[in-house]
Amino acid sequence: MSSSASSSSAPRRRIALIALLVTAVITSGAVFWHKVIREQIFPKNFGVVETGDIYRSGQLTERALRKVIDENGIKTIIALNGPDEEGVMEQRVANELGVRRITFALAGDGTGPPADFAAAVHAMADEDNWPVLVHCHAGAQRTTTAVLLYRHIYQGESIFKTYPEHFEFRHEPGDWPVLAYLAEYIDDIKLELERLEAVEVASDDPEPQPVN
Repeated sequence: MSSSASSSSAPRRRIALIALLVTAVITSGAVFWHKVIREQIFPKNFGVVETGDIYRSGQLTERALRKVIDENGIKTIIALNGPDEEGVMEQRVANELGVRRITFALAGDGTGPPADFAAAVHAMADEDNWPVLVHCHAGAQRTTTAVLLYRHIYQGESIFKTYPEHFEFRHEPGDWPVLAYLAEYIDDIKLELERLEAVEVASDDPEPQPVN
């Protein structure tokens, strides 16, 4: 190779190296912004189900969790992603702030035992728990199933009519596991809810008084 060809290729290599470094810096900066800064300032996938009563989100950082609890007066957290490291932090914050926390270990694709989803939706609909925050890890799959059930059973909305609103919360239909799950188990979930509400009503009945 001639010296002129070698000298001309050197600047190209430097330019390529600089481009790679710039790309790496931009990519790492974007990840840092999204994972570290953005989720500290803006609660992850946060939204309103019923103003003043029911809210939804992904798993929040401690700072974002405290912000959401303070700004919305949250009394109850319903965590659908089960026990994990972030749940330990969440439970600590809940204990400190006097917030009730209810957990369910549901599948990441938005499915799970019908009795667990019934219990979660029952807790969402209980006015004594309001204002309530329901969430999973991303706030996209399990939370979507719970909100769909609430809108359908307690608000009388069609599942197919309300389904598209969940795309705003990063819900990904994939092979449509959520709709398939609801089609198969909606009747079981409704029956379990009826049982839970019957038990609740029975427990509220006053004890019979002795007859003198």
